[in-house]
Amino acid sequence: AAVLSFILFPTAILATDLPSNPGEFVEAFHKTVASGDRDSALAFLDTELSVFESGSAELSLKEYVSHHLDADIEFNSSTKRKVIDQRVWSSGDAAWVLTETEIKGKFRNRKIDISGVETVNLVRRQDGWRIIHIHWSHRVNGQ
Repeated sequence: AAVLSFILFPTAILATDLPSNPGEFVEAFHKTVASGDRDSALAFLDTELSVFESGSAELSLKEYVSHHLDADIEFNSSTKRKVIDQRVWSSGDAAWVLTETEIKGKFRNRKIDISGVETVNLVRRQDGWRIIHIHWSHRVNGQ
């Protein structure tokens, strides 16, 4: 129960510290993940989170945290993400942030040079935006 309460109520970033603009919120999430600050990254994620990537799905925050978050932190702290285009839509308590990126660097002794697309769906809770769904898709550049 202590672990679950920590996941649901991370203390590193307070909700009032998070951006209120959906596009800025998503970019702040990426910067936090790239900084390696796992506890603060959790503050951006909704308890009903789902993540789709490479044909697989993690259908809860608990599943994402236990299976993929640490690898995402390692990858993003080893590479540089450049936003090529970003489009933001919002309506009421929902927002969509669609981003095209280039990611370069070295990860686990492998050169990384990929282009990607990302869909992030946000839901506004009482204390601000939270990421409720992420879908990542990447391709290797030059192939």
